[in-house]
Amino acid sequence: MTQIEFENVYFRYNDDETWTLKNVSFQINKGETIAIIGRNGSGKSTVAKLMNGLLLPQSGTIYIDGMKVTPQTIFDIRQKVGMVFQNPENQFVGTTVLDDVAFGLENRGIPREEMIRRIDESLTKVGMSSYKQHEAHHLSGGQKQRVAIAGVIAIYPEILILDEATSMLDPIGRKSILETIDKVKQENELTCISITHDMNELSIANRVFVFHEGRLEQDTTPRHFFSSTENWKTYGLLPPLLTQFTKQIGKNGILLHTHPLTHEELIRELWK
Repeated sequence: MTQIEFENVYFRYNDDETWTLKNVSFQINKGETIAIIGRNGSGKSTVAKLMNGLLLPQSGTIYIDGMKVTPQTIFDIRQKVGMVFQNPENQFVGTTVLDDVAFGLENRGIPREEMIRRIDESLTKVGMSSYKQHEAHHLSGGQKQRVAIAGVIAIYPEILILDEATSMLDPIGRKSILETIDKVKQENELTCISITHDMNELSIANRVFVFHEGRLEQDTTPRHFFSSTENWKTYGLLPPLLTQFTKQIGKNGILLHTHPLTHEELIRELWK
């Protein structure tokens, strides 16, 4: 079932500027995880903002669950789409963790008993249930990001958008957040859109969208993307260490049956 659809979408921020997006078309099915990558200015974050009505296209059409995104449908669209930003502090509005998670629920008029249940549920899912009364601004970067995710999943979105949500974290914090997101996605059967610069995040995606100068250049699988790195420099991308290692051993005559996406896959392939 198609849940997100872009049809010939054009967008620019000012009339005297070049197009940020040019004739972009794609479909995303319910339950898929899509990684969107590309250099800065390629249009990937603009795609995210168009999905939840923060921006509207100058030309073309966007559908969310069959509903056309227009000024009249934005409220309904945002009931379905939750967004986690790069800097979680941009989403904090309350004094405590509890206040922050409650904010979106209060705006939607959720009854108090149901609100308390959802707050407890979402904080438990991200491992932050013991931090309810803590001041959000005093938490670590990873903890802040977990609270931001809890605030989004508490509203029960059908689509979760992560706009560079792990870029400010160290490798351990990034790994922990990705595991949390994957767990939440599976438990809630979410469609997940991840805008990222981290090539390691692609391994959890079903498909990879590569944007370059406002155009969707590739719609492919992670394994196919990693096995073909010819255009990466054009896209401003650097192959992760795993890909570099696989290429290097290939030059030395060690050819793997398939391109590994994780260290565990690499070890299995090497044993073969």
